[in-house]
Amino acid sequence: MMMEGRKADVVIVGAGTSGAYLGWKLAERGYSCLILEKDKLENLGKAIGPFHMEEAAFERFGLPLPGDDELLHRLETITMWPPCKKGEVTARLVTLDMDKPAFMRRLLSYAREAGVEVLEETEFTRLVRERGIPAGVEAQGPEGEVEI
Repeated sequence: MMMEGRKADVVIVGAGTSGAYLGWKLAERGYSCLILEKDKLENLGKAIGPFHMEEAAFERFGLPLPGDDELLHRLETITMWPPCKKGEVTARLVTLDMDKPAFMRRLLSYAREAGVEVLEETEFTRLVRERGIPAGVEAQGPEGEVEI
């Protein structure tokens, strides 16, 4: 059974960091965006848990710094070892260690506030083409198939 078709300027497959961020930024610029996520939103980031991001990237990407529920700790330096394991390099690189699920909740809240619609437990199944040009997608969700 095919669900009623939906319309969107942009369909994003995956509500991970890149998908949520892209949807948010495109919606801020006036595009109608729909994100398809095959998993439940409450599970986003749980497989990763803690992750690191350099502090300077927040300003570069226009992201507010993380709050207390998200920030685990702040590192002032980072040490790296080459694959040959000979020597090490320590550099001053302020890096934030954060909780990935909390970070994902925040990114998705920005996207939704900007008008992005998110369909969870909805998996991309097929690219729809008109005269050889991508014109939409088909997906399978809890209520059946949907064409966008």
